[in-house]
Amino acid sequence: MSPEVTKYVRDYVLQNPAARLSDIATVVQLKFGISVSLSSLSQTILHKEKLTLKVGDTRWMERNPEEAWRFRSFYATEIAPYYSTDQVFFLDETSFDPRHLAVKRVRGPKGVRTYACRKGGPVGQRYSVCATLGVEGIKHRVITTGTFTADKFLDNTIELLGMIPGCVLVMDNASIHALKGKLDALMQLYDVRIVFLPKYSPFLNPIEVVFAWIKAFVHTHFKDMGRLPAILAAFDDVAKKNIRGLYEKHGYSH
Repeated sequence: MSPEVTKYVRDYVLQNPAARLSDIATVVQLKFGISVSLSSLSQTILHKEKLTLKVGDTRWMERNPEEAWRFRSFYATEIAPYYSTDQVFFLDETSFDPRHLAVKRVRGPKGVRTYACRKGGPVGQRYSVCATLGVEGIKHRVITTGTFTADKFLDNTIELLGMIPGCVLVMDNASIHALKGKLDALMQLYDVRIVFLPKYSPFLNPIEVVFAWIKAFVHTHFKDMGRLPAILAAFDDVAKKNIRGLYEKHGYSH
C-alpha cells in the first residue's frame, strides 16, 4: 500500500478501534478505489503500524469527563477525610445471560489501553445479581431471575444498610430512581451516607472490575458446575482477590 493509504488506514483504526478487517478494506476501496487483501491489511496494521489486537475497555459514548472530575473532587474533600477505606462500599447490579455476546476485540498501539464505545440495548431472560463490594470482598449479594424491579432493589438496599451503619455506600446514578423520595429517610435511619456516581461512569466503580473477574470465572466453570453454582462460587472467590489494591487503583485509598 502507498504511504497515503497506509496513513489513512492507521488514522481510521485509531478512530474506529473495533472495526473489522473487512470493514477497513471496504472503506479503503470506497476512498481510494483500490482492493486490498485482508492479509495485507493485517500485516500493515499489526507489523508496520504496531496496532495490536486486544480486548478493549468499554467506555460509554455519553460519559462526561467533567462530571467524573467533579466526583473525584467531591470524594477527596467530602468523603476521604471523614471515612476510612474500610467504611466505603460500592453497590451495583450485573446479569448473566446465556445468550451473552462474545467479548469484542479492538486494535490499538501496543501497550496503550484502547476503548470500544457502545450504547445499551435490551437483553433477554437472565440471572441478575445486586452486589456490594468492600475491601474484604463481597459484603452482600442478592440473586434473582430476570431483572431487578424497583421494589426488589429497594428491599435489597434496606437489608444492606442495616449491615453497614456509619459507612458510605456508592452506587450508580440510575439507582436513584428506586430510592426517590426515600433517600434522606434511609440515610438518617441507618446512619449511612449514600453517594451517587455520575451517569455513564462505571470506570469509577471498582465493582465493575470484580464483575469482570466473576464473569470470566463463570465462563470457565459453568459447563462443569452449572450456571448458578458457578455464579455463586465466583462471588465467593472474590474474597481471595486483592480488593484493597483495586480500591487504590481506582483512587479510593485514604
